[in-house]
Amino acid sequence: MQTITPEQAAERLEAEDGVVIDIRGADEFAQGHILGAIHLEADRITDETAKKLAALKPIFVCASGQRTSMLVSRLDGAAGGDAAYIQGGLGAWKASGLKTTAAGEASSVPSIQRQVQITVGLMLVVISALGYLLWPSLIVVAGAIGLGLLMAGLTGSCAMAAVLMRMPWNRPQRSGSGTVARA
Repeated sequence: MQTITPEQAAERLEAEDGVVIDIRGADEFAQGHILGAIHLEADRITDETAKKLAALKPIFVCASGQRTSMLVSRLDGAAGGDAAYIQGGLGAWKASGLKTTAAGEASSVPSIQRQVQITVGLMLVVISALGYLLWPSLIVVAGAIGLGLLMAGLTGSCAMAAVLMRMPWNRPQRSGSGTVARA
């Protein structure tokens, strides 16, 4: 799989010589993406999926290029010789002055990562205040929250993010036909 610059990707898209496959999470995709991109999370792309995508001349993109480079090593040629990924990801795309779009009303919802940070921060402030003023034993709860963050960092799996993803404001809006409405 070849590495291309955002400008090279834009040229390929303009010439209709490829399709952008955005491998970020649903919440990230909802915040903004390359116009016309197909959303397919990285963990759902198997060798078989990559072989099927090969005919589309896929141009993979993530936020910074990190996940895409891991995907490249995992697929090891299954995506075909015309497959590429954008060096520097969506960040480089935006830095190059190329346009992105937001998917409807979901763009006003913070990313899951920010939601976790806001929730944990609020919990720790409240628990610390209550522990200081009323119940010093609440320090154990603060420690448990810290342990949860440590485990999320070590395992790459965050229970709080999984819960927040199920909240109504994080669910994709559905059109009348029962399909997910996407930009």
